Amino acid sequence: MSGNTARDLAQAVREFVDAYRPVLRSFAAHAERVGFPPGHARVLCALGQRPVTCLTDLRDRLGIDAGQLSRTVRQLSAAGAVTVRRCSTDRRRRTIQLTDLGLHTCRRLDAAYDEAIRIFLGRPPDTEQHGLVMAMNTVRDALDSTAQLDAMA
Repeated sequence: MSGNTARDLAQAVREFVDAYRPVLRSFAAHAERVGFPPGHARVLCALGQRPVTCLTDLRDRLGIDAGQLSRTVRQLSAAGAVTVRRCSTDRRRRTIQLTDLGLHTCRRLDAAYDEAIRIFLGRPPDTEQHGLVMAMNTVRDALDSTAQLDAMA
């Protein structure tokens, strides 16, 4: 980056996004090999961390639009990966739970993501891998704090 003008900063962001887009595609391709598109895989992975959860909590945690989550959950339910029930303590709320198939799929997704990460981290020399992960943490932390500021506005 040659300077700090708005144009230079915008160009640097475009270059970062362009460089990172193939990485995201690679991760998505690994998830699709398990039989679900990336959005469905994201929901399944979140449920793998908390197998029974309230749909509104899941929506908030993932930042997914209610309509999109509803369509995804319907498709996952039709595929036999999740079940949806009324909450026993509040009948207005619904909970979502992984089925045995859903748990098996989560394990396969974890293995697919592990493979994608192994390939991704295998590209730079061993001496640069730690720095790459630290830089990713820096970007994530900056984005998290920006999102928190946006939420407070």
